Amino acid sequence: MTLASTASALAAAALLAGCGFQSFARSDAAVERATAALEAEERARLVLVEPLLTAADGRVERGAAGRVRAAAGAAGEALAGLASGVRTPEAGAADERAQATLRASVLRLMEGAERTPRLRADPAYRAAQARLEEADGRVAAAQRRLLDAVRERRAVHGVGLTGLHAGELAADGARRLRDGGGGQLVAGTARIAAGLAGMVGVAWELR
Repeated sequence: MTLASTASALAAAALLAGCGFQSFARSDAAVERATAALEAEERARLVLVEPLLTAADGRVERGAAGRVRAAAGAAGEALAGLASGVRTPEAGAADERAQATLRASVLRLMEGAERTPRLRADPAYRAAQARLEEADGRVAAAQRRLLDAVRERRAVHGVGLTGLHAGELAADGARRLRDGGGGQLVAGTARIAAGLAGMVGVAWELR
């Protein structure tokens, strides 16, 4: 009885480990793809900033245009740092701040342009603004996809921890059967059954 129970626990643990590894790998890969997609959209948006400034040249407050150029430079440096392969949490946070600053400065420039009738009616400026706004929408969509991928990865890791606890319960049951004799038969068997059920359930979730 003890040998059979221990063997069952080990078999379920192996099943859980295999499924868990695959699910962890899939969730990690999904986050990596979403991160790369977001950075690609941010780079595409960055390219569209200068055409907007060129179209607005001389017809918006000089300080506003200067702030946009400075923010674009900082955003470009942050993206270059990520492209170098250094994807630390600090580098990711720096990119988020730089992108937020860029977007805020561009929005302030656009608000100023709305108060300038000639610029508001300029087809070149309007076209540059429309392209940048479309890029903003793509960046926002990529951010949502990354957030969803990160949440999914956290959920997968949480299920994995539940599986570890179930494995510990089954192992405790096996120890009770091994060391406790007949007095631990019911308790040990119950723990093994509960642990195995938990591990199989988690393996199903992580399939």
